[in-house]
Amino acid sequence: MLKIKDYNELGDVVKGKILDDVKSRINIYPCHSNRASQLSDPCLRKLVYYRTRWQEAELHDVDLQKIFDEGNYQEQIVIRELAEAGIALEQQQRPFEWKEYQITGHIDGMLPVIIEGGNDFTTIPVEIKSMSPNIWRNMHSIKDLEKYPWTAKYIGQVVLYMLMGNAEHSLLILKNKTSGQFKMFVINLNDWLDLKEELLQKAEAINKHIKENTLPDFCDDPEHCLRCQFRHICLPDMKASPGVNFIDKPELEAKLKRLDEIKESVKEFNQLDKEVKEEIKEQENLCVGDYLISGKWIVVNKKEQPAKEASSYKYWKSKIVNLIKK
Repeated sequence: MLKIKDYNELGDVVKGKILDDVKSRINIYPCHSNRASQLSDPCLRKLVYYRTRWQEAELHDVDLQKIFDEGNYQEQIVIRELAEAGIALEQQQRPFEWKEYQITGHIDGMLPVIIEGGNDFTTIPVEIKSMSPNIWRNMHSIKDLEKYPWTAKYIGQVVLYMLMGNAEHSLLILKNKTSGQFKMFVINLNDWLDLKEELLQKAEAINKHIKENTLPDFCDDPEHCLRCQFRHICLPDMKASPGVNFIDKPELEAKLKRLDEIKESVKEFNQLDKEVKEEIKEQENLCVGDYLISGKWIVVNKKEQPAKEASSYKYWKSKIVNLIKK
């Protein structure tokens, strides 16, 4: 039973209970191997810190924990949807270990597959990732995952799962967190042999540094360093490095944070605006739900100018009216 002083505080009390529960899941766990989900990180020094100074990593905040939680919820929803469609994943959360390179990981599931007309079947790794509609909309091929540093890690993670699971193919499922839509990408190991070698060489380098009690060079990307869980360890050296000036301007920082907050909204608006304009082009009178769409060709005539003849061009202008909006 929930105890409150009066109903005016009900919302705050409920929200506080939820946040306390979220905070209870923010932890640091020992790391004694090269995790498949992390090995694609561009900073070798951070990957060594994960192994040697994991207990000193800064805890992430509640907002990021909620994103992690949402990803776990969405993963379970996808697994249930697959099962309801008659596609049951086997070996869910199966642990992988490659002792030679000290690489470990947990796969979301393995999918039994048989090629039509054949007698033999195999099992391939299946990895499930959920993402915001703004990111999901930009994913048209495997290569598009390389656009963002966090999605680029998905490729390396799955490549390592294929290597540890002796599979030549895998299935990556991307889910739109808002609409529930899916995008399915089949990843062929032979297409990523260069990445395979890069990841294995990185694992060898990490293991060598740990054995010899040494550290790799600093990352040369200040933006990456400032987002790192070990920045409090490396940052003093970074402050002393040329080309990076640290200033204290709270008002400017607040403006930058606000820009960062609305950036994705602007991207989403521009993308949707482009898609809608393309879809309603040359639609003179159209009603879609609560929206009335009309349009017409606009002809622009350019007058004759010195060294330029008179010309004209036309473009389609659409108008969208919300019929129920006052």
